[in-house]
Amino acid sequence: GGHAAHPARPPPAAHRALGRLLRRDRARLGEAALHTAQANVLRDAKKKGRVTAATRAENEPKRIDPSSLTFTSAIAPAPSDRSRVITIVSGLPRSGTSMMMQMLAAGGIAPHTDAQREADEDNPRGYFEHKQATELRSDASWLPNARGKVVKIVAHLLPHLPPPQNGDEYRVVFMHRDLDEVIASQSAMLERLGRQGARLKAGQLSRVYSAQLVRVEEWLRRARGVATIGVRYADVIADPAATAERISKFVGQPFDAGQAAAAVDSSLWRQRSEVVTASSGS
Repeated sequence: GGHAAHPARPPPAAHRALGRLLRRDRARLGEAALHTAQANVLRDAKKKGRVTAATRAENEPKRIDPSSLTFTSAIAPAPSDRSRVITIVSGLPRSGTSMMMQMLAAGGIAPHTDAQREADEDNPRGYFEHKQATELRSDASWLPNARGKVVKIVAHLLPHLPPPQNGDEYRVVFMHRDLDEVIASQSAMLERLGRQGARLKAGQLSRVYSAQLVRVEEWLRRARGVATIGVRYADVIADPAATAERISKFVGQPFDAGQAAAAVDSSLWRQRSEVVTASSGS
């Protein structure tokens, strides 16, 4: 008797298709992101001929330290006409993008959201999402509707932004968060929902996300008509007022930095690098 054959792993296309399917359920966007990441891992391994479990683990790319990334473009003056500005909040899932949306909305920038995804235990103050933003890869025709507003777009979709048209400009507030916290927060959320998500180990997912962040920063550096400011999740919690002042100079007036700072609820930072407890911050 020979050894039993290992069950075949789903091909990248299957994970990608499942990710697209799950994105239709607003409560499963984090799960969808995991399947998309799994598809990318398998696709890259297949390209290089590393298709066995042993060689896949052996040849995984090294983790890149995201702290070396700034996501801040050359200092840009505040926009003279914010009605032509599409403000974008971006970052990895569970990196504090909803918190930043809350700050900007409190400061006076109307959110471009469809209000379909209700607040829950993972984001008690709401998600501030719009379904159109999750479909940016296939349809960007809605972007003019976000002029003068702020919209949340997940990091890996940023390179699908079309060049700004008709005097518009993009201003991207990019959220940084310790990758271990991001991954632990996702895991806690999926566990609470009773779902497994994609079968990616934490270390593997960390490398996938690191590489994704590098690709996005490279795109932001080259993109024209895109100003970017990097904001660290930990800095927002530690000093909301200082963060709000930085944001105010970036997004332009009118903006109420005091109200923006007051919107930060530091009690939601339940997922720290040192101690893993529960989840916080999409």
